[in-house]
Amino acid sequence: MKVATKRPTNRIKQLHNYVLKLNIYGDESDSTLIDQLLSTRIFLILLSILLLLIIVYIILSVQTHSVTIQSPSESTFTQLSQQYPSTLSCPCSHTSVRHDWFLSLNPQYHSICTSRLVNQSFISLLSSANVSEHYINDYRIMATSHFQILALLCRTVRQMIDDSLSELLSQHYTTSEVVSNETFNAQMNHLVEQLKTTNIANIKHIRDSLWLHMFYNAILSGLKTNFCLKHSNGSVVASDIRSYYPPNAICDCHGSIDCTTQATITKLVSSNATVNPTTAARNPIRLFVISGLKVGCLPYNSLLQSTLECFFNQSCIDRIEKYLPALAFVSPLSDHSRFQQNATVKHLLDQLFIESWNEINNFTAYFQSCSPHSCTYSYDQRFNILYVIVKLIGIFGGLKMVLKFSAPLIVKLIRRAQTCRCICKTVDKNEIPIQQSVKEYLASLVQKIKTKLKTLNLFPLLSDETDGLYSTRLYIISYIIGIIVLVFYTSISVQMRSITVHEPSLTEYERLYAKYGRTLICPCRHLSVSYSSIIHLEVEYHQVCSSEFIDDNVWLSYFNMYIRSLSQSDFRFEGSKLFRILQSLCRLSNETVRNQLRVFNETQFINAHVVSRDTFDIQTSILILQLQQQVTKL
Repeated sequence: MKVATKRPTNRIKQLHNYVLKLNIYGDESDSTLIDQLLSTRIFLILLSILLLLIIVYIILSVQTHSVTIQSPSESTFTQLSQQYPSTLSCPCSHTSVRHDWFLSLNPQYHSICTSRLVNQSFISLLSSANVSEHYINDYRIMATSHFQILALLCRTVRQMIDDSLSELLSQHYTTSEVVSNETFNAQMNHLVEQLKTTNIANIKHIRDSLWLHMFYNAILSGLKTNFCLKHSNGSVVASDIRSYYPPNAICDCHGSIDCTTQATITKLVSSNATVNPTTAARNPIRLFVISGLKVGCLPYNSLLQSTLECFFNQSCIDRIEKYLPALAFVSPLSDHSRFQQNATVKHLLDQLFIESWNEINNFTAYFQSCSPHSCTYSYDQRFNILYVIVKLIGIFGGLKMVLKFSAPLIVKLIRRAQTCRCICKTVDKNEIPIQQSVKEYLASLVQKIKTKLKTLNLFPLLSDETDGLYSTRLYIISYIIGIIVLVFYTSISVQMRSITVHEPSLTEYERLYAKYGRTLICPCRHLSVSYSSIIHLEVEYHQVCSSEFIDDNVWLSYFNMYIRSLSQSDFRFEGSKLFRILQSLCRLSNETVRNQLRVFNETQFINAHVVSRDTFDIQTSILILQLQQQVTKL
């Protein structure tokens, strides 16, 4: 153990002695050995300190590296997009691609739209029955109309969805660069959601427009469900208004076309009997009530308020089948649905009768259609051993020459300072030393420098001293030219530095954008946000839509007191209808705007990076203008 510990100690002593005796200025004839050793030590100390500082600086400095990958695969792109999301750039060879290349939708509809209940052969069997023999709230009167309307609604919705899907899938998805899988899915989901909300808003607008037209035009039902016939002077006229009796209320078809009551199966009236329809309607002989189904002023309105729960139940179907034999060929509706069985037809219509959209976003197909030829990304690196070694090799030669030339000068300055102090101590205070003039001193200094440069030989090992002198001069000239070129290149070249600011505030972002607007990149944590979170809209309607003229409990209730005792030419009879139309127009306007606002608020504002305030203001102004134009066209 003692022998093993002595060897390192001896080596350290040998190294120490070697450093003490090292003399790199042995060829200097004009300096003493002590000055040569002192110059060597100063050279080694300065060289070590400067090399250490340079190494630390190079290690701590950030180097930006740019890498280009040719013909990247999807897996390579996915990996790079996760590692370098802010610097990755993969230009597409095909910038515009049809949506149907990578997007597919296959809507699945509610079972009512695929059942026999909306089949034309079934409806034809129902329509063969004589509905005039039944009481007004007997479901057999409206059954055929209900299923005809259901079939029409299903066809309308299907056609609307098919048209909107064809339009969407025929459009082009334009991107100059490949977007990430996350961004792609967010944008495709946004398109699908926009398709859904737009169609829902459109069907609601159609529904409300139908309601308004029926009310405005005072349609008389061919089933005589909203009026009564009266014989007068040998002619038949529509004289009386039907009324319906929902629980604890009374509703007449003049004031509202939405009057309904529970559908029933009633006892048939003898064909020879003289029946007052109004009295019969109020006092029917009920056999049973059909759960969920409604009858009322008009088939369309009563259907919307009905539910289809009876047609999910075989026992309910069997019970009605005795009075509607066509139901013998009908199977119960499937109970595998996202809707409740007691959901109204209005709710099903508002949801487009769709159970699921079954959308598929195929990123692989998008990537293949985009077909990028190359991907370029950059990254910052602090410590690269190869970079450090190359930099040190480039710096070491020049640094060594400068220090080797400077160390003897430092020693001479030290010696001269010591000599001056000694002379000053021995000179008599009253004696004025003889000094050269400044001009003579400078001339002497210049002459010494010239002499030193003429005799300077950095290559003493060469056999010919003249060759050593010329080599030294050529080396110094080349070095000076290289330094000048390097300084000039550094002064005119632009160096890219990447600075990361974590979680910047809005104030800090705007300050950075004002200074570095063209190069500032701030990736968003959330790729998409709803319009409602960044835009707040409040609609102000005409004052009539909030006045008492359309209030059921104020102005409109006044007309209800006289409606049955007035002539139809009296304004108080027609006034009710006029103001109710005005009320309906206000409601339709409110509903239309509300639906469009719902679509607008649910639309996603998609951006991978934060946009400037000016760009944001321009984009939001365009969005609001488009919304206003779209609403006014409805």
